[in-house]
Amino acid sequence: MSPYQILIVEDIPLICQYYESVFNQLSNEKISFSIDTVNTLESAKSKIALSISNNRYEIVLLDLRLRDVKKKVTKDGEELGSLIRLRQPRTTILVITSYDNHFRFHTVFQNISPEGFIIKQELNDDELKKAIINLLADRNYYSTSVSKYLNAFASKKRRLDDIDRQILNLLSDCLTTKEISERLPLSLSGIEKRKRSLSKFFDLDDARTVSLVKAAKENGFLSE
Repeated sequence: MSPYQILIVEDIPLICQYYESVFNQLSNEKISFSIDTVNTLESAKSKIALSISNNRYEIVLLDLRLRDVKKKVTKDGEELGSLIRLRQPRTTILVITSYDNHFRFHTVFQNISPEGFIIKQELNDDELKKAIINLLADRNYYSTSVSKYLNAFASKKRRLDDIDRQILNLLSDCLTTKEISERLPLSLSGIEKRKRSLSKFFDLDDARTVSLVKAAKENGFLSE
C-alpha cells in the first residue's frame, strides 16, 4: 500500500519532530507515512502547489500562528487552510493551535471547516494518535474544548431567531434603538425587550450595545 502523504505546517521545528514521531509510532506493515514539514506560510504554499501536480496530501497538520523568524513576521495559518480547501478540497485538515477562544473557533469552522481540531493545551500522544486514526478512517475528530464549543454554539444558534440576529448586526453597525426600529417591525420598547433578552442569552450583567456586540463576537455570532 502506498504511504499516506502528510504535510506538517508548524513554525517550531521541535514540535514538527514531535508530530512526526507520533506518525512513526503508528506506522506498521499495513500503514506508512511520507511526511513533509515546513515552518513558514510561504514554504507551505509552495508544497501545496507542488503537490497538485504530484501526489496530493491526504492530511495537513496546520498551526494557525506561523512566525517567520528570519522575516520577523507572524502569518495566519487560516489563509493556508482556505487555499487548501480551494486547491485540494479532498485533503483532510487537522488544525492544532494554541488559540482558545470561541470567536477564533467560529472563523476557523466558517472559513476552513477542518475535519480535525485540537487545542495545544489538550494535546498529548494519545490525543494526537486518536485524531490521526479517526481522520484516516474518514471520521472527524475534535478535542474537548472544541467539541464543547460546537455543542454550545449549535444549541445557542437554534435559540436565536432572525430578528435577534438582525438586531445584533445593526447594533454592531452602531445604529441606535430608534434607527433600528425604523428598519425592523418592532417598537422602541420591543427592541429594548429584545436587547434585555439577548443580555440574558449571553449571561451579561447589562444590555448595553457595547456589551452585546462584544459578547456576540466572542461567541461567533458576529465577525470582527
